[in-house]
Amino acid sequence: MTEQRAEQSSPRRQRPAPRLWGSIVLTCVVAFTFVEVLRVLRTADSLLLRRTWWGIANDLSDRIVVMAAAGAVVGTGLAIIVTLTLQFMPAERRRQHFETADRAAVNAAIFGCAAFLMKALLDWAMVVGLLRISIIAEMRLWLVLCALGLLAAPLRFLRERGAKYLIPVPPLAPTRRVVIASGAAAAVVAAIGQQTGAAAPRSARRSSGRGRPSYPNVMLITFDALSAEDMSLYGYRLPTTPSIDAFAERASVFSNFYACSTFTTPSIAAIETGRYLTSTGIYHIQDRLEGDAASETLVGTLRAAGYMTAASVCNPWAHPERLGCGRDYNLLPAPAMPLFAVPALLLGLRHSDVFDEAWTASRVIPRLMNPTSSLFRPRDSFAQGQSLLDRLEPPYFLRMHIFAPHSPYQPTPPFLHRFLATDEFRTTPPYWDITNLPDLGYTPDRQPSVDRARLRYDEWVAETDAAFGEFITRFERRADSDNCIVVVSADHGESFEGGVFSHGSSRQRRPIIHVPLVLRLPSQSTARRIETAADQTALAATILDLVGLPRPPWIDGRSLRPLLEGAGRDATGFAFTQYLAANAIGRPLDCGTVGVVDGHYQYVIDLATRAGTLRRLTEAHFDSPDLSAADPEIAASLRQTIGERFPHLSRIVH
Repeated sequence: MTEQRAEQSSPRRQRPAPRLWGSIVLTCVVAFTFVEVLRVLRTADSLLLRRTWWGIANDLSDRIVVMAAAGAVVGTGLAIIVTLTLQFMPAERRRQHFETADRAAVNAAIFGCAAFLMKALLDWAMVVGLLRISIIAEMRLWLVLCALGLLAAPLRFLRERGAKYLIPVPPLAPTRRVVIASGAAAAVVAAIGQQTGAAAPRSARRSSGRGRPSYPNVMLITFDALSAEDMSLYGYRLPTTPSIDAFAERASVFSNFYACSTFTTPSIAAIETGRYLTSTGIYHIQDRLEGDAASETLVGTLRAAGYMTAASVCNPWAHPERLGCGRDYNLLPAPAMPLFAVPALLLGLRHSDVFDEAWTASRVIPRLMNPTSSLFRPRDSFAQGQSLLDRLEPPYFLRMHIFAPHSPYQPTPPFLHRFLATDEFRTTPPYWDITNLPDLGYTPDRQPSVDRARLRYDEWVAETDAAFGEFITRFERRADSDNCIVVVSADHGESFEGGVFSHGSSRQRRPIIHVPLVLRLPSQSTARRIETAADQTALAATILDLVGLPRPPWIDGRSLRPLLEGAGRDATGFAFTQYLAANAIGRPLDCGTVGVVDGHYQYVIDLATRAGTLRRLTEAHFDSPDLSAADPEIAASLRQTIGERFPHLSRIVH
């Protein structure tokens, strides 16, 4: 009887379909986890800069769990496809095909792990200087090595003669209940993703606000990588911003407004909190507001006062959930970009960098399908903002961050070819080959290519400006538009000269930090031009002052309201910029740059050498000569200004 039962149960245990299912899922989980371990090792120095040991442990656990889950999801999908395909094979050869697919799955996982290990080794060789080639050349070398690996060890050889060297795969045989449970879990995850991507309330709704009719509405619009240097509003030679020019005819334009850093995350944190990098602890692109800094925000203050708050943020790195202040918003949808459902699930992970992997993955399929089609279409961004605006009740605060004109520069007709006749620089790879020097630098022989990239950027600026014009025209038809403070600015600029390309450099070139600020008060009908220097920390203080709320003690910036009302318009102001990405959080600052602009000069201190460089602001777009020896009094005065603003840097400044 026992033998008979064994004979009856043996075929069930040996069914090839469930075993193949388990093999594919397991190999995908192993491959995904292995690749993630390589990525962790590759970025170990970055983790040490940004995390405590406890934070690193949380980060690693998040990354391993999420990547293993991603491997399981991908493996399940592949297993379903392969299993259904093999069901159409002749029954007498089906088992053989199942076994072949089983071994092919393992071999593919082995090859994938080997390929990524090879890529990690190439990256390491470039970092330590063993290889001195461009990123494009490295990618080509990696593809050649992978192709040679496929030719040297074909899957048939591994299957027929090298089976003993393969990873042993246990005969996993999931039951129908397990499969059904997995499907149900996947449905739950998908439902969560849909809910995360929707513009759902973040917590209990505030009161209607009808009891505070004196509060004006506020709309803050920022563009990513929009340099004032490339705007016709600021005197640029090409007509790039006619819509913003028209908007500024009834607004105040600040000619000397500057970003608090040279890249997105710390600059957006400065806008959200009114505090400098050394106050928020946001040094790196992956950092989040923690502790008191996460609750001390402009939006949180407005919401506590009765405002209904919403945000449409189309740069995932600037998203409030990613930054750590998502709870301040009543309405907070995921970024309005294609295929962003999966990364939306990861925006709120407190210590994890798996968002980086998911964000990268979300761009792969559209880029392969159409490399010249942008994920960051400005009209999509404004459409999401319009949908939020239609749901808001006064008094409201709406923040919109438009990813364009950030790279890649991918304008569409009729803006495409408006300034550059060729199709250059419509995809990402050409940019990689420009910066052949450290710190986003490039050699003079590449200036012609940089100039052409700038023209494509200008077309992208023009398309973004047109989308803004369409949005602001619709907004001005609203009945409540005359009771709204509208602020237009940017997180940072973009450089195309002086040997520095793009943004994010420690060298505080003027085009990188010089950003627009156009502010329209309710019912304003005349234009004003204000020359006093200011920076992004002033935005929070100014908005609170204009709506009649007191300035919290934690805000570093000063209100610009007196300048808007004509008082002290010629007074000297100061704008401070910090680049601290090479420092570890919680440790003394010992590298990076801290600079100040007073409207006429720029003075930058290198924290590593403690040396200061003085330049005229009109010459701060390239490596102009240091004027510290020629104008020692000005250099000493600006250095002292930095020391007074940041007393914790006194050991370096003085």
